[in-house]
Amino acid sequence: MGAYVLAINVISCYIIALIGFWQRRVKYDLYDWIALAGALVGIVLWKLTNDPLFAVVLVSISDAIAIIPSLRKAYYYPFEENAGSFVIGISYYVLALPALDSFSLTTSLYHFEIILIDLALIILVLTRRKRLKAKTA
Repeated sequence: MGAYVLAINVISCYIIALIGFWQRRVKYDLYDWIALAGALVGIVLWKLTNDPLFAVVLVSISDAIAIIPSLRKAYYYPFEENAGSFVIGISYYVLALPALDSFSLTTSLYHFEIILIDLALIILVLTRRKRLKAKTA
């Protein structure tokens, strides 16, 4: 069951990326390329390991590196981010935890990493919106 949640997440990410490319609103800077390189290194290391826990740790680190451009965008343009989508992300990963066939650090670490990062994005977006509104008021 946990694999279905991850598959839905992957498909959602691809759809969002395709919409971004279709709208031609994609701009890359040095931080984006560094995050991409870090994520790719994590994926390569994940493929080279034979230890499932080490692989999950690497994927989690890779994902955390890859989210840096989103954190930057949420900081600078909080009104362009949809906090609701991160709430949905938290919801389905929280609901996926009890659906795991076996619950261990190996099977649950990635879920917790996504929950924490999405929570951080929500807090960042909401606090930045509040501060920017206070400045303009």
